[in-house]
Amino acid sequence: SKRVATILHGPVQTALYAAAIRVASAQKMTPAVASGIVRELETAAQRLESESVTPLDLADFVNEVSGVWGDSVSLTFTQDEKSRAALQNNPTALACVTEVVREGVNNAIKHSGARKVEIDVSCSDPLLIDVTVKNRGALEHRGSPRGFGGDVLTDLTHAWTLTDDGATTTLWAAVALDRIE
Repeated sequence: SKRVATILHGPVQTALYAAAIRVASAQKMTPAVASGIVRELETAAQRLESESVTPLDLADFVNEVSGVWGDSVSLTFTQDEKSRAALQNNPTALACVTEVVREGVNNAIKHSGARKVEIDVSCSDPLLIDVTVKNRGALEHRGSPRGFGGDVLTDLTHAWTLTDDGATTTLWAAVALDRIE
């Protein structure tokens, strides 16, 4: 049930919300636009039937998320070489970082109305991967998010914070490596 909840909260929710934005912003619902939206929703629904979720390389994952959001959101992604190498050898940590990025991007768009999101992944500690997701949106509610998203972050990270300085909202998380080389 936790896997299904995570998939529903992740790729399925992303696809549904992106589809809603596309429908709302479409000048005219052409057959091509409708067909594209249906394809994206079908792809998200197929993930529910998958026995396992194989994590993508992080850059490929961000490109996939960017494709789902299309022109409505601009994603900027940076990753240092140290974290890239560490995540290649740590599949559990890669899956956790991927979900933290998904949660950060989805929340930036859904709760802050962000149209530009910056994602940075780095390895500042030999045991941890730092993930930062920033946007110019404002938080709807101050403090830690309540609900499934906050629980996901707590379950997947060593530590995390969500801050809003009035101009920028920042999700920072540290994900522990499952294997140190």
